[in-house]
Amino acid sequence: MGLSTCLSLGRVGWSQRMGAPSSEEAARHVKEWEEEQRIVEHATELVRRLEVTWHMIETTLTT
Repeated sequence: MGLSTCLSLGRVGWSQRMGAPSSEEAARHVKEWEEEQRIVEHATELVRRLEVTWHMIETTLTT
């Protein structure tokens, strides 16, 4: 598992346990992320995962 995937999954898992706003929305992506092959060559996808999970964090901090 790559670093960005680990960060993304960690963010979602922690946020779900804390009942954070929009964590369920981000969690919908997890199964897809866990099943994918290595995506090291796909910078766009790596950035997308970090953006999806950052949106969840940002929502938590601003609500």
